Formats: sequence, structure tokens, C-alpha cells
Amino acid sequence: MGKNKKKKVLTFPTKQSSSMEDVDQKFWKLMKTKIGKRQLLVELKQLLARNPEHLGAQFELFLRTSDALTSDDIERMQEFTSKAKKHWLSEGTPDWGASIDSQALPIFLHAIDYYLAMGLYGLANDLCDFIISRPVNQLHSHFLFLLFSTKNLVFDFHFIEEQYFSDVKKLKVEDFVAIHYLIACLVHGEFAKARAVLEQIVTVHPESLFIFKLGIWPTLATELDHLIELPSDKLLYQAIVPLQEFILERKFIVTKTSEFAHEIASRTPGTYAHFMQFYEIPEISVLQEKRARILYDVGIQNLDDFKNWTVDDLLAIDGIGKTTITHLQNQGITFKS
Repeated sequence: MGKNKKKKVLTFPTKQSSSMEDVDQKFWKLMKTKIGKRQLLVELKQLLARNPEHLGAQFELFLRTSDALTSDDIERMQEFTSKAKKHWLSEGTPDWGASIDSQALPIFLHAIDYYLAMGLYGLANDLCDFIISRPVNQLHSHFLFLLFSTKNLVFDFHFIEEQYFSDVKKLKVEDFVAIHYLIACLVHGEFAKARAVLEQIVTVHPESLFIFKLGIWPTLATELDHLIELPSDKLLYQAIVPLQEFILERKFIVTKTSEFAHEIASRTPGTYAHFMQFYEIPEISVLQEKRARILYDVGIQNLDDFKNWTVDDLLAIDGIGKTTITHLQNQGITFKS
């Protein structure tokens, strides 16, 4: 009999081969390098020649060989989404803050963006739910904007309200959560809640009040582009970019918000609307607006406030003279003795 043949022991690699790791490193370096489209296509094809299964390179090549994604690309996008889910799970669902780049996460962002553009809100919502159902510690800001926009598009008021009050309990309401909760409240006819959250927004960002009053907030992040300086609360407007068409198709959202903003302004000391409430008091309207504004700016904002000022105190104010005092006395206004 012949010698016993030694049995081969099958081994399974626990990590990528060095060649695959090398391709991955080159892929991410390529993605972070600014080069022309033609050269990028050449480099992507070379990477795929070395590793045809590299998901990131496949997807980037798909994006860059299409002038614009259309409804004809739905099935292809779904294929990439399915592969990205499996890949992400095999990686252990790393988040956007992980030290190792994930090929799946950029695909998720592009896919949700594409689904929303195509009106495929159900597909976008399913993908969002898949991502947030995993133990992810850090989410990309653009994903959060897409997530909340998707939840508004599928009318998931409960999800958005739950996130808002979760932030309230932490004593830190994120701007993007607040603006999306405002929209959700308006869409669901929860006007008292909408008014309250708008007041909270303008308390944190007073400079946003005039923007809500004018009704230009839905497109501020994309259309004005340097015509005016974007306020410090720009994330409010960037967060709703995926939702712009939805808002503009429902004009009552802008109209109602403007109405609430005017109400808030009329109750907010220092605003022109609040001053005009003072100036419209019959006893004050006999004065020139300039004189009324001087009184308002020193703290006289209703008739009772005059009782804290003597005639001499008023005459000491620059711009207030005896003629103004006479006009006020003729209206029956009394001063401090």
C-alpha cells in the first residue's frame, strides 16, 4: 500500500488579504484626491481590474458614468443598496466617526438622496430605519438631514416628536430637530405646538425671526447664494434642503410660520413690530414716530411706564422737549411727581 497522504486542513482568512487591503487603501486615497473625471475613471477601472468585487469602486464608477441618475437606475441603485447593507453588517456596522472608512456609508447617503429625488419615499424610509436600528454611535449630519426629511415625507410625526422631546430632556435641542418638528407640527395641524417650537427657535437664534416673517426660509440655503449673508443658524436651512419641494408645494406651511413669526415679533421687546404696537396706542400716535421711538428705546413701552418718569427725567432725554411733554399731557398721560 502507498504512504498515507497527509490531509489538507482548510483554513479561512479572518481578514482581507493584503492585496485587497491595498486596493481599499488606494480607493480611499483616490476619493480624497482632487483629479479630473477622466483620470478618476481610469483609476477606478484599474482598481476594479485588481479587485472586481470592490463595492466602493463599483459604485463610484456607476455614479461617474451616468450624467444624471434617472428612474431607469432604480433597480441598479437597489442592487447597490442591498450589497451595501450586507457589507456594512459584515464590517460590524461602523459609524461615520469610525477610524476605518466604510464603503457602505457613502452608498447609503447617495441612495437615500436618490430615492427622495425620485419620490421613492418608502425605499428611503426603509433604508433610514435599517441604519438607525443598528447600534451606531455617530451619525453623519447629512444623513440626519435626510433622515428627518424622509420622516416628514412619510408623515411620521411620532418619530420626529419623540426625537424633539428626547432633546428637550437633554436640555439641548438640535437646530435640525427643531426645524423639522416645526414642519411636522404644521403638517399635522398642531398649530399650538408649531408656535411654541418656532418661539424656541427664534429665542436661540433671534436673527432668524425676520427670515421666518418674510417667508424666505425654505430656500435660503440654496437659492439666495450670497445675495444676503446666511445667518449663524444656517443649519436650520441646510437641514431642510431635501424637503424644499415638499414645503413649497404646501404654501400654508410658509404662510402659517410667517403669521406666527409676526405674533412673536409683536410680543418681543426691541423688534419693530413690538415698537409699532406701542406707537399705535392712541395717546402715543399723536407724536412723531421719531419721538415715540426715543421714548420706546429708553424703556417706555406702555402708558403705565410714564408713571416711573418725572417731567424733568423726560426732558433730560436727548430728543425729547417741552412740545413732546405738552402733547402727552394733552392726551391725559400723567408722570411721576
